[in-house]
Amino acid sequence: YYMGYHTKQTQEKGRAGVSIWYKSKWRHRIIKKKSSDDGRIATLKVALPGHRTLLVIGVYQYARHASLEDKQMRDRVQTTLTKILDKADTNGYIVILGGDFNADAEKEDSWTRQLLQTTETISTVEEYHKPSDPDKYTFQSAKGTKSTLDYIITFKKHRESLLSAGI
Repeated sequence: YYMGYHTKQTQEKGRAGVSIWYKSKWRHRIIKKKSSDDGRIATLKVALPGHRTLLVIGVYQYARHASLEDKQMRDRVQTTLTKILDKADTNGYIVILGGDFNADAEKEDSWTRQLLQTTETISTVEEYHKPSDPDKYTFQSAKGTKSTLDYIITFKKHRESLLSAGI
């Protein structure tokens, strides 16, 4: 079975949460769970064999076409994510980054370019996963709001470590 780590509720009750799900057999390997103050970023630090550390990062970004206040919040999420990725690189962590970035690489919007620039601070992006059917979604709230996990990013330099750990 699976277990999950969920970010704290914000003042926007029922909105903006992030969850990271993992197999229950990995629960003894969890070192630390942490979330951003606004609940838009969750991190799960996991001990791997060979004294390696995996950092799983989940992100739920504000919508692209939003108010000026939301744009400022988008910028804040980007800044926080950049700091997390830089610290992970400094500490030699293996990184898996996923979430609803409200981005569209095909349209080459500025958030997508920023995301790619941010991930390149660690290494070349190995893999993207983007659902091809816009009617598919990975989460639906009780109110009917739908969200899609639009990117899962791993990095080339972490490939062997992820495979040897069975991830």
